[in-house]
Amino acid sequence: MAAITDAELVERIGQGYIVESPEEMTDDYRKTLIHILTVSADTELISAPSYYTAARDVPSMNNLISALAIIQDELSHAHIGYRILQDLGVDTEALIYDRDPRQFKHPYAFDVPLRSWIELIVANAFYDRAGYVLLGDVYRHCSYGPWLKTHGKQIGYRLKGSTNDQLRQTWLRTAVPLCEGLGFRVPAHYDEAADAYVLDYPLPVDFDEQERRWLMDRPITWEDVLVRWKRRGPGNGMLVEMLQRGRRQMRQLAGLH
Repeated sequence: MAAITDAELVERIGQGYIVESPEEMTDDYRKTLIHILTVSADTELISAPSYYTAARDVPSMNNLISALAIIQDELSHAHIGYRILQDLGVDTEALIYDRDPRQFKHPYAFDVPLRSWIELIVANAFYDRAGYVLLGDVYRHCSYGPWLKTHGKQIGYRLKGSTNDQLRQTWLRTAVPLCEGLGFRVPAHYDEAADAYVLDYPLPVDFDEQERRWLMDRPITWEDVLVRWKRRGPGNGMLVEMLQRGRRQMRQLAGLH
């Protein structure tokens, strides 16, 4: 395929063209694809030790088996993401084992350690629901054939088909009824006129890491959110160390550094 410009590639993608290999990409498309794949793979990977810290406190063997099955699924999903990144020329071994914990690109929520079986259940219910929304959107709209957010480029290159606000609405349409059906009060309500769920608090809001709760009466800016995200959360170093420890120990035993 002859070299094309970003504008020409966007036009072709808009007409239904599916990119199948790095040779068909522009540099900007490749960089954008690597970014969204890294976020996806990192999120799947870090969820394994996050869930494991809570799985050690399960009430029964049956619960432990269920938790380990979830962890196994998350690791297999991470493998898919990193394997595709390899095809794009990324050194995934270095990406997983040599990165500083603060350079991982998973959501901030996974940097808050889960402390109990109940927290694992709640986290899995809401995190996986978000995963279904995000990856379902990728499945329907992604222009990169091998893969089954400032995210304007991701929309332009059709690496996903919906904005974060649209995806949030999809998530709320299932999460809010679930909570209400279980008898929980949710700080959001359905607006019939707008045919949308409306949050009963400003977005975004601050987070108290010590108390592990959102401060609904303390709004912040998205710039503040990025600062918090780049700083990472209280469990970031511990969870990444759990992932990198085995490889480091094997290298030490082999006399490598």
